[in-house]
Amino acid sequence: ENDPDFLQQYEVSDLYDTSNGITLCRECHDVFDALLCCVEVRRSEEGTITDHVIIVANAILQSAALKRKWTALNGSKVRVPSNPLMLTNWPPPKLFEFREDKFKERTIELEMVYR
Repeated sequence: ENDPDFLQQYEVSDLYDTSNGITLCRECHDVFDALLCCVEVRRSEEGTITDHVIIVANAILQSAALKRKWTALNGSKVRVPSNPLMLTNWPPPKLFEFREDKFKERTIELEMVYR
């Protein structure tokens, strides 16, 4: 949904703002949109961002068809632009953290269903 108030709280001007997305292959995009993986923002004790890391849901890691690719991606670091100009088109940490919270909610739901 293109709700300006919702997007503004995550420092995104509209749904098609370039900072509202990252480039992914088709399968990764589908898995990301299904909240079965996320990009975790890691911070130092002082609160400085140290890394962006891919986290994958157990449901994907346990899938015979998907296990190999996604196990290799799970825990890997995302290359973040170092050029300040390029960073203006990179999603803000608040947006990644929002997606991570939704990912955690989704993985808890899946664990409840598949117990």
